Amino acid sequence: MFWRCLYRHALPIAALIYMVNRDFFSEDFRVIKQLGLSRSPEEFRQAMDETPGWEPEDELQAGEVPAEKGRWIYRISTLGDLDGTKVMQNFYLVAGPDGQQVVLSFTMAPKQADRLGSRDLSMAANIDFPK
Repeated sequence: MFWRCLYRHALPIAALIYMVNRDFFSEDFRVIKQLGLSRSPEEFRQAMDETPGWEPEDELQAGEVPAEKGRWIYRISTLGDLDGTKVMQNFYLVAGPDGQQVVLSFTMAPKQADRLGSRDLSMAANIDFPK
C-alpha cells in the first residue's frame, strides 16, 4: 500500500532504502570494508573479482591512472557477466594523500561504453577527501 502513494520518480530511492534496511547489500558492504584494509592493485583486483554475482570474462584494461593533488588511482575495466547480464564494469580505487580510500564502480551495457567516454575517469580524478 505504501508503494502506491509514492511518485514515480521516488520509487527507485524508496526501493534502495528498502533493500538497505533488509541487508540486501550486506555482502557488498563486507567487500567494501575489506577493500579499506588493502592498498595493493592485486588485492583490489581479487576483491573486485570476488564481488557476488560478478563473473569476469575479459579484462580490457588495468593500471594506474595519472592523478593530481597527491592522489593515487588504479583502474580495472572488465567485460563479464553480472547476475546473468553481459556488462562492462570500470572499477576505480582512489587513494588520497593521507590514506583515505574510496572504490567506484561504473556498470554499463558494453554498447553504452562509448557514451560514457571518460566521464567516469573525470569523476574519479575529482574526488575530494575531507581533511
